[in-house]
Amino acid sequence: MRTDTFDRSPLTVLKEFKGHTSAVLCLAAAPHDDRFASGSCDHTVRIWAIGTGTSDVLKGHVDDVGALAYSSNGARIASGSHDGTIIMWDSLTGEMIAVCPLEGHTGAVQSVQFSPDGFFVVSGSSDQTVRVWDIVTRIQKDQPLRGHTDAVLSVGFSPDGQYIVSGSRDCTVRVWSVHAMAEAYGPLKGHSAEVYFVRFSPDGKHIASGSFDGTMKLWDAKTGKMARKPFRHPKPVYSVAFSPDSTCIASGCADYNIHIWDLKTGKKVTEPLRGHTNELCSVAYSPDGRYIVSGALDHTVRVWDVKTRKEVFEPFRGHKNDVDSVAFSPDGQRIASASEIGVIRLWDAHTGQPIEF
Repeated sequence: MRTDTFDRSPLTVLKEFKGHTSAVLCLAAAPHDDRFASGSCDHTVRIWAIGTGTSDVLKGHVDDVGALAYSSNGARIASGSHDGTIIMWDSLTGEMIAVCPLEGHTGAVQSVQFSPDGFFVVSGSSDQTVRVWDIVTRIQKDQPLRGHTDAVLSVGFSPDGQYIVSGSRDCTVRVWSVHAMAEAYGPLKGHSAEVYFVRFSPDGKHIASGSFDGTMKLWDAKTGKMARKPFRHPKPVYSVAFSPDSTCIASGCADYNIHIWDLKTGKKVTEPLRGHTNELCSVAYSPDGRYIVSGALDHTVRVWDVKTRKEVFEPFRGHKNDVDSVAFSPDGQRIASASEIGVIRLWDAHTGQPIEF
């Protein structure tokens, strides 16, 4: 993003990325080029070329595609489906890397993520297990990680790739050792409802968990102990995002607001960012940490200046349905948003204008 003032002119939607025939459940941006991927209830993955608005259709799943991730070098995409399988794709050719999907889960795959070195993929499933897959051999690394007593909704690797965190509908967070393929510590208890979201901080020192119980909790990644008193919200927390420098964390709440917290003090950095008129579904920081993008059930996308606490643009009002997912591109130049009817829109992060093709 550039550092000068943004144009706050009203937006007119010019183009849409159309192709999916049902709701888009997940988005993932390629780390090194102008492409992004989407997963849908139409059972397909699409890889989109930003310059032309065209897409390659990746077929192989037989149920909703609810989880997507790029490898750190951008060469591979992992997709997880409600059919219980994971498929590895060559991101350039769109072809399956293996002859068959990775099979083992007996329930819907809710979350996938590549290890930082790109050699492994972790998956969490409604079958209550966490599984680690070797990209080279395309088989599971050891036995499934068992301990959760309900669906695993979110998984993630630590920045050094040595640990995995998982959050579950059983209200707990667990941390696993990749080397030992066993629980490192846990379960981390304290939530009184399902844990929707877990993530390591970029510096690897903390783990954040967001829950339907209206709290976000911060855990010490070394000890598993609660690092701060719970960050309390008036309603459920659906999305959590660390700032790139690991000093703050933003939470998207069902109270229609974004809450920003200082990790050192445990206090709010500012009053909530208010503007949405319905529940927040997704929040994300820009790569430089200066801005936050949010998507909500009010059909809008909004961009916020973290320092001034004001909206940078007029709301992006092109969507006609709930905005379920938003993301900045890795270079901070673009913003992607997806709605529940399968429409994806792309916005220029410098001007706030829709991307033309």
